[in-house]
Formats: sequence, C-alpha cells, structure tokens
Amino acid sequence: RILIDPLWWWHEHQPMPFWEELQQAVYEDRCIEVTYEHYNGTRVERIIEPYSLVAKASLWYLIGRREGELRTYRISRFHEVRLMDTHFRRYDGFDLPSYWREHVQEFLTNLSEVSFTLRFNSNLIHSNRWSMPGRSEVVQTADQDGWISVRFFVESLDLATMFVFGLGSDVIVVEPPELKTMIIQTAQKILENHRGQTAE
Repeated sequence: RILIDPLWWWHEHQPMPFWEELQQAVYEDRCIEVTYEHYNGTRVERIIEPYSLVAKASLWYLIGRREGELRTYRISRFHEVRLMDTHFRRYDGFDLPSYWREHVQEFLTNLSEVSFTLRFNSNLIHSNRWSMPGRSEVVQTADQDGWISVRFFVESLDLATMFVFGLGSDVIVVEPPELKTMIIQTAQKILENHRGQTAE
C-alpha cells in the first residue's frame, strides 16, 4: 500500500542499518539492546522499549522508552542492535502524533539557528526553496532587475557558506557581515589552491 524510499537521488544504495530488527522489535513489542552514538561522538549501551519508527525530512528516528521516559533516537547513530526475548507493555496513553509534534517543537525551540539574507534572481527561488524546504522567507520582492531578497535559517555559518557557494556567482550576501567575511576568505583560499593548476 505504501512504499517509503529514504534514499536520496544519485546515492548508492545502502540498506538502513538494523532496519529489519527495528521493525520487528516495534511490531512485536520486544526490547532491544543497543549501542548508540551521541552527537558529541560518545557511545553508550542502552536497553530500549521501541514504540515507533518515524520519518522526518528523509531521516528515520526510533521513538523508544527508557527508564520510564520516552526518547528519540536517530537510526543512523545505532552501531549495534540486538533483539531481546523480553517483551514490554506499551503505555496505554501513548499518542504518536502528539508526542512527535511536541518533540519537534522542543527541538526547534532549543535549536541554535543562524539566519542570513541573500539577493539573487527571482528565477532561482524555486530551486532554493527545494534545497531548504520550510527554512526561508522572502523579505523583499523582485526589483526592476528581477532580483529578490530572501532570509534563510540554518544551524551554522558553515552550512550557510556551503549553500552560498552552491549558487555560484548568481548571489549577493546581504547579511550578516560574518558570512560575507567567510565567503571572501573561502573564495580566496579556493583561488590559492587552484592557482597555477591547468586542466588536463
């Protein structure tokens, strides 16, 4: 009835780690013993009661209960998953849509977000919104030359720099000044790396 293909276009096919084990654990209400890597690189061993699998922006997450509390785990950070013979009883009041909405709101509230504003030809707006869906807003409509100003929201200036270079020469950084500086410094470094090299 429904097929979800989480693989990005043009990427080599790599099966999601432990996907079959996680699905089985969720369907059969079986505990799992896992090795999980936190964002800072540390690995921990946990026993989890797996409640649900959720896809968000092409990333998969496991909703599980540990020590009486529901937690969210990114599946790509599992290094080991072992099905246990132990079954668990689901909390009767668990409501997946409500839990996920609260989790997303909490994540967005705590997210360290960087905003930056760019000017570019309005013909590029659709491709830019596709690159960053839901993370931009038009702050100035097209002028007489067809250029518009758009504010974007990302997690860091490094990501903003990568995005700007992806647009090539068809973009001007309006603000913040720190991003302008990073663009200039990175462009100079690229020129230095390629100066004197000839194409074969």
